[in-house]
Amino acid sequence: THTLLSVEQAAKIVRQEGLPEEEALLVMAAELAHDLGKPTTTKLDESGRTRSFSHEEAGVPLTKSLLGRMQLPHKLTCAAASLVAEHMWILNMYRQVELGQNVTEKAIRRLAQRLKEPANIRLLSYVCQADADGRGPSSEPYQGPAWMRRQAELLAVLEQEPKDLIRGQQLIELGLQPGPEFHSIIDLANQLRDDRGLVAAFGAEAR
Repeated sequence: THTLLSVEQAAKIVRQEGLPEEEALLVMAAELAHDLGKPTTTKLDESGRTRSFSHEEAGVPLTKSLLGRMQLPHKLTCAAASLVAEHMWILNMYRQVELGQNVTEKAIRRLAQRLKEPANIRLLSYVCQADADGRGPSSEPYQGPAWMRRQAELLAVLEQEPKDLIRGQQLIELGLQPGPEFHSIIDLANQLRDDRGLVAAFGAEAR
């Protein structure tokens, strides 16, 4: 079946990348569970094609239930569920790229925020690659995961959430008094970065 083939491909990636134990377990668990939502979402469309819209979201509670019964640590279970929830994201976005459409920096940053630590975009790309490779031989290797890793690395979100554009200390250096409004200012700066390409006047994003 596709799931078994995908799990085999995930194991191959784990070996090739030399993933540490926790990352290996996370990728394998997510791959095992990635299509659990299909039985309840698969239908025939008007053209007679089989579709499984939103199966990734439907699979989240099933993933948590399965991995819970397998006694995976709660943190890894939640992380794997977030990978399952997002496992179609790269495929969908790369289709846009192939059609000449733009994928925004904001969309990629938001993806990084939705993944539950220790999951990250790099590990998601491995899950996606195994999913694609588990569909059988192809004339050309699927390039979506590699594209995703390049884009995420450019935005410094390959293995972490996006950092704030400015820090509280920098606001203090501008003469502002610390207070609850700092959060609103930082959130606004991040929003302007995502929506309008704002760049920090301090020379780099907050570190």
